Amino acid sequence: MIEESNIKYKNYIARRTRGRRSDFEEAKRRVDRVCKNKKRKYENYFIDKMDRTEDFRDNDPRESYRYLKSSRDVYKLRTNLCRNKKKVTLKR
Repeated sequence: MIEESNIKYKNYIARRTRGRRSDFEEAKRRVDRVCKNKKRKYENYFIDKMDRTEDFRDNDPRESYRYLKSSRDVYKLRTNLCRNKKKVTLKR
């Protein structure tokens, strides 16, 4: 589905017409809707799992916060790119 949206975007960029723009925007809306639903399902699954976990029921804050932190790390962007004075990208 995402690939379809990408193809429609490339077609739109190649020749900007009203029809291609509406096709691309419609595909993008569908992709956004699917991604939002997947994220919502994951969050609901996470909350249910959190409720069933013994660490939360036993009031063990350290394990509870460790579990929460691991769930948030999924969405972090992990790029460490720096450039030198010659505008060359340095890898870490």
